[in-house]
Amino acid sequence: MLLKKIRTYIAVSIWVCAVYISAFIPFLVTYLFISRGFDNIIAWSISTVYLFLAIIPLEWTDGSLSRQFIKFASYEGADYFPIRLELDSPESFREGQAYVMGFEPHSSLPLALPPTFALQSNLLPHPLRGNVHGMASSICFQLPLVRQLWWWIGLRPVTRAWMEKLLRQSKSVVLVPGGVQEVLLLEKNKEVLFLKSRKGFIRLAIRNGAPVVPIFAFGQTRTYSWARLGPPIVPQSLVDRLSRLIGAVPIFMYGLYGTPLPHRTPMHVVIGKPIDLGRPSTNPTDEEVEEGLKTYIQAMKDLYERYKVKCGQGDVDLVVV
Repeated sequence: MLLKKIRTYIAVSIWVCAVYISAFIPFLVTYLFISRGFDNIIAWSISTVYLFLAIIPLEWTDGSLSRQFIKFASYEGADYFPIRLELDSPESFREGQAYVMGFEPHSSLPLALPPTFALQSNLLPHPLRGNVHGMASSICFQLPLVRQLWWWIGLRPVTRAWMEKLLRQSKSVVLVPGGVQEVLLLEKNKEVLFLKSRKGFIRLAIRNGAPVVPIFAFGQTRTYSWARLGPPIVPQSLVDRLSRLIGAVPIFMYGLYGTPLPHRTPMHVVIGKPIDLGRPSTNPTDEEVEEGLKTYIQAMKDLYERYKVKCGQGDVDLVVV
């Protein structure tokens, strides 16, 4: 039992600590150069490895060792919370069909997404297993260590080019339509989804003839306590500009015992029924896109209402803006 607990802590540390380590290393190297001189061998060694990891083609790092590593991190990481997965309509999914899957909410971090949709995940049913790629901010693929980890998981940059490439290969894509904007809208005891102006993923689905799938991760918002920049200390307009500049929201998050480890809060990921948006169109009209978005939002609301009591969020309202 103790060994199992240690394994889960190590696994979840892999998911959350890579970002911290990658961001910390430049400060460490700078400190070593200043305090010990520009000829310090340790600083130069760390810098060389760091630069190598920043530029090596990600395809070169794939292999059996990386697959086993991600398999361990996915299995054990999911057990940490734990994460459960449920399909609202299992019979609706077809093997070989590509889907555009809209995962909500973003929360402080969308922690349920990597272990659930990793290529080595054992949570997904067979029509989807090994055939789904999560999409992540492009900045993740510029950070040494993080870029390797995310690539091994199966995450790819959330760009139109990457998503269309995967869909043409009959691969499904999972993205968070609300994005980091939802971090700015976080509220206690409320789930706020930023969806009404998010039309790009619907347009993508229509262009590629892919059904859209609503997904909700119940319990994810509780995995971190948080405090963020904003009024009255910092103008909201400044926070918005900074968020767009760095591709992330400046927020202070803390979890278990005030550490970067998330709270051990059970998460229940519910995958809704695929929504057929009609015949593919290389140039869908604004009306078609708007209608598809309204259908997706309503399906998300219905999914939330059906499962909120079962998933322990009966007293938490869902708000879509």
